[in-house]
Amino acid sequence: MVGDSLAQPGELNSQERSVFPRLGRFSAEVFERVVIDGMVSGTVRVVRAGNQVARGAQSGLLRHYALLLVTGVTALALYFLVVSR
Repeated sequence: MVGDSLAQPGELNSQERSVFPRLGRFSAEVFERVVIDGMVSGTVRVVRAGNQVARGAQSGLLRHYALLLVTGVTALALYFLVVSR
């Protein structure tokens, strides 16, 4: 009979049973180690680099922060003056 060789609904045939364990091993050994851990490590590196830049920009002197504020306001005002023409 033709219908006897087909798997019942919900059952896996022998080829599907051999593919899923290999896919699982690949996911655990390669994908997780390279892609997932790489994304986490890359995020850590970006945050640390940004932290170093921010640490270098912070002097703790009020006059530096005031100068930065005045420079920013001046640049913003010049931008709007140029754009409004």
